[in-house]
Amino acid sequence: MLRWKPIALLLLPLIAWTCQTRADEPEVPRPEPPKPADSNLLGGNVPSWLQRWSRVNQRGSTLVKSVFRDVIADARNGTVRITSNGKVTALGAIVSPRGFVLTKASEVQGDISCALPDGTRYPAIVVGVREDFDLAMLKISCQNLPTVQWSTEPEPAPGSWLATPGSESIPVAIGVVSASSRKIAPQRGVLGILLTPDELGPRVTHVVPGSGAAIADLRVGDIVVRVNQRTVKEAPELMAQLQHVKPGATVTLDILRANDPLQVIARLSAPGASTEARRTKYQQGLGRELSKRNAGFPAAIQHDSVLSPRDCGGPLVNLDGQVVGLNIASADRVTSYAIPTQKILPLLPQLMSGELAPADSHTRWKTFLSQASQLQNALTKQQQQLQQLQQVVASAESTGRAAKASLNKDPDDSSAQSEFEKARQQYKQASTDITKLEAAVAQLRQKLAALPTTGFALASP
Repeated sequence: MLRWKPIALLLLPLIAWTCQTRADEPEVPRPEPPKPADSNLLGGNVPSWLQRWSRVNQRGSTLVKSVFRDVIADARNGTVRITSNGKVTALGAIVSPRGFVLTKASEVQGDISCALPDGTRYPAIVVGVREDFDLAMLKISCQNLPTVQWSTEPEPAPGSWLATPGSESIPVAIGVVSASSRKIAPQRGVLGILLTPDELGPRVTHVVPGSGAAIADLRVGDIVVRVNQRTVKEAPELMAQLQHVKPGATVTLDILRANDPLQVIARLSAPGASTEARRTKYQQGLGRELSKRNAGFPAAIQHDSVLSPRDCGGPLVNLDGQVVGLNIASADRVTSYAIPTQKILPLLPQLMSGELAPADSHTRWKTFLSQASQLQNALTKQQQQLQQLQQVVASAESTGRAAKASLNKDPDDSSAQSEFEKARQQYKQASTDITKLEAAVAQLRQKLAALPTTGFALASP
């Protein structure tokens, strides 16, 4: 099926809107063009129809994004919404009909669930993680799922149009390729102090509020003498010890405070985690929230789609609706990154095998197995009760038929009347109990089927 190019399609609604709006405007004398000195693009000199046109036809508007509805239609069916601990945190791409979902690793943790496009939600566990690409493979207990269609073409060139499918019929965002795939330098861990030279070692002159140093209770005037048991005499030596430490890792600092030796353990934070850095990060994003991890990828396509962290982790498609990458980070106001398809495909088999499952996934896996065992035992008991009730119904039917035959011969037979009434009541009660029990059995089976305990086995930790 031929697909219309969005550029061509954009012209039709924009022209139609412009013409209709202009036609609705009353005939009034045109104002004199303002003098350059008095010109104000945001003021009242801009005609109202042009202001409305500008607002409606921005790239992020529903009108413009709706042009890409057909482009994302197939990929949307293979996109899920991921919830972590009850909060929507990311998108995901279905990469196997057997319930494997690829997403952004740093945005999923705790109790994870995936919502399909039809709204059905399934619990999920992490069965594989590649920290270098920040990718995680999830598993849900569902079969015959539609999958995303990976592009077999070379990476999209700069200037190529892209769209990000979500759970709606129109894209979450659209954009163009800003730069071809390249290595994105990693973030360095930030301690959060400023230093000045001192005879005994680098002395702290400022502690950034909310930083790892502040949390570890480093103070102005403290002198750092050792980092991880290595002596430091000057600030550059200290910085050299920290430059390869990743955000989230800890360092042991031996310090002098008023000539008293102390030892503190500080956890380095990511750039942007402290109060002051968050202010800078806010300015970079102009109020838009950015991904916690937005750098340090072996390869990533740069594009200018406006994404929030919760919109990362899902597929990124070209104008043919084929997936050219997986959105992996919202980096700043005009920058988002996507891991290219050519890098993702070789990683899928190992991510799905369970070999790269984190330790907590094995614990969660055992929890699911325990829940499945309990549900199976309850199901077995209810099925046994169901069989007993079915026998009661069969016995009541037999007794009732015999009593009715006796009444046909002798309508005044009180014993037969009593037997018939008793059998009728037993049949009615047992039938009601069977209906309730069958509903309970169906519910148990549904819960059991929802647990991600089939279709694969995790490797031993």
